[in-house]
Amino acid sequence: MSKNLQENPKTDEIDIIEIFNLIGSAIKSFFAFILNIFEQLFRLLILFALFIKRNIIILSIALILGFVVGFVTDLNQKTFYTSTMVVEPNFDTSTQLIDNIKLYSQLARSRDSVALAQMLEITPTEASNIISIDLEAKNTKNTRLKLFDDFVRQTDTTTLKNITFEEFEQNISLADYYQYFIHLDSKDKSVFKKVEKGILNIPLTPYIQSLKETELENLNAQTRNVHSALDKIDSLRVDYKKIMLDEEEKAKRPLGTGTTFYMGTENIRTTNELQLFDLERNYNRTLEEVAIEKAKKQNYINIISGFQDIGIRMKKQNKLLYALIGLGLAMLFLMLREINKFLLSQEKNLKRNA
Repeated sequence: MSKNLQENPKTDEIDIIEIFNLIGSAIKSFFAFILNIFEQLFRLLILFALFIKRNIIILSIALILGFVVGFVTDLNQKTFYTSTMVVEPNFDTSTQLIDNIKLYSQLARSRDSVALAQMLEITPTEASNIISIDLEAKNTKNTRLKLFDDFVRQTDTTTLKNITFEEFEQNISLADYYQYFIHLDSKDKSVFKKVEKGILNIPLTPYIQSLKETELENLNAQTRNVHSALDKIDSLRVDYKKIMLDEEEKAKRPLGTGTTFYMGTENIRTTNELQLFDLERNYNRTLEEVAIEKAKKQNYINIISGFQDIGIRMKKQNKLLYALIGLGLAMLFLMLREINKFLLSQEKNLKRNA
């Protein structure tokens, strides 16, 4: 039995050594793998550099030719003008506005100037100068947070438990946003103001008209209620003032004219006036908010920022693009030539071995 006890420590030492040897081998293999990757990448880099060196003349000629073609194209390209309008739809008109802009864009790109002129209320000649009309939502982090806040206010707590802000962000549609950028490109620099009315001229359904009338009536009723409350505050202020004056007169009467108790009405008066002042301030703030809301709801689509009278002069620069295209085509041709040489050499080897 003593022999067995002496052999067990030796066996444990051997197992530990084997484990460390395995770990060491694994580490060596990992670093050898990483080193091999870097060696292969370095080899590819060298091969690419040699490829560039062998074909530097051809690649340079292709780059210069592409630049020249792009330069000539830029010279012959006509100047165009651009401007942007910012709008804010009301009464669920976002979807209709988006559909209209899509239709205008399609007509502009298909060069259907007659139909486009009828819709935008301009002449066919002016419509023929329009290059494109595009719409883009004002999509910022603050806008998405506000959309989520509105969603939270209108949704029950049971539904909210299963929806995070990240999931809500992924499901926001174009029609959900509050404001939109409308971009217009045209060859005519003075057409922008003429198309504003036509672009925002959307067909109104009875539902949209009824919705506007209802919201404006609610705002008017709210205004009347606030004015009525302010009138009551003024009336209360007059009553308080009259009561305070009567109390002060009673306090000034000489002794013996009757029993007089002075209860410190000055403190009561100050407290009441402060409460009335706070109420009046809150009601005035409500009036301001209602007035702003009424101003927003007067139109079906509000123009936050209209088109400029004269568009911004623009001209596309294609020199760099054509130069890169020329370089890319030259490299593709040379690489195909190298592959062809490799395949021919392999074919010769196969014939020799056969």
